[in-house]
Amino acid sequence: MIVDSEIFTFTDSAPAAVEALQREMAAALADGQTRVTLDLDPIPTLDIAGIRGLITLLRRVREAGGEIALRTSRADICRTLAVTGLDRVFSVDSCRSGPEVAA
Repeated sequence: MIVDSEIFTFTDSAPAAVEALQREMAAALADGQTRVTLDLDPIPTLDIAGIRGLITLLRRVREAGGEIALRTSRADICRTLAVTGLDRVFSVDSCRSGPEVAA
């Protein structure tokens, strides 16, 4: 755990996996975390189900009074976040710099 953010891993965009992740994040927020970070690198692809899951997680975390940040070093995920506009909705670590985000 990082001082100001607990890191969670997004590995599966199936609804049951998103719900389980949502419960884990809610527990962290209940324990006093105000910011959680979601590592997107392990997910095979950020498809529509994954995007829907991210939006659901964001809504739940904000309802609990917290904030969520995304972290990825993968160019494909950075492009998906940019094309969908989610890079303006979420705080995204790693997409704003580095050669791997070149189009």
